[in-house]
Amino acid sequence: MSAEASYARQSNLALEGESLDAVRPPDKDTRPEQSSEEASYDDGSEESASFVLLELPGPALQKMLECLPALTLMATSAACKQLAEAAEPVFQAACQRHRWKRARMPRGHAAQSIFPWRSLHSKHACISCHAPGDFPLREPHGARVTTMLALVCAKCVWKPPVKQRLVLKNLSVDLVSLKGTRLLPHDKKRKR
Repeated sequence: MSAEASYARQSNLALEGESLDAVRPPDKDTRPEQSSEEASYDDGSEESASFVLLELPGPALQKMLECLPALTLMATSAACKQLAEAAEPVFQAACQRHRWKRARMPRGHAAQSIFPWRSLHSKHACISCHAPGDFPLREPHGARVTTMLALVCAKCVWKPPVKQRLVLKNLSVDLVSLKGTRLLPHDKKRKR
């Protein structure tokens, strides 16, 4: 039995609630040999792998974050506060490229975000692909009251995984975008 099959069997047993005593761990370590530099980063803790990026100099980290797609950048910036701070100029450039502007003053007693450009990007971007969103997603709160939660682009509305997520969360999609375009084609009225 290979080491990968053994680990897969262990995880399946753990999910099913059975005892792990029946599965014997592999006899030897099957990981590839590491150089001394790589071994210095791997001290056995979960934190060691995630903070390797933070050891990069500022401009190198900035260039690396600029090369990431928006979906990956959003997930990376959620990993820790230092990465979120490093990603903030990248989000600022993306928001300025799309001409999205921050609110001048918070309304009412709304709290200001620590990372305003990231929150502005997530507010205006599609929930699936992080391209500019067009069609609002709304959550019903009664007979006629709805709350706009997020935006979705015209391409992602028709994707089956997005449709399933919308149905599961009981969300509705506006048929007219914020710019005034229609989601469904407008058929000409025919005389009958």
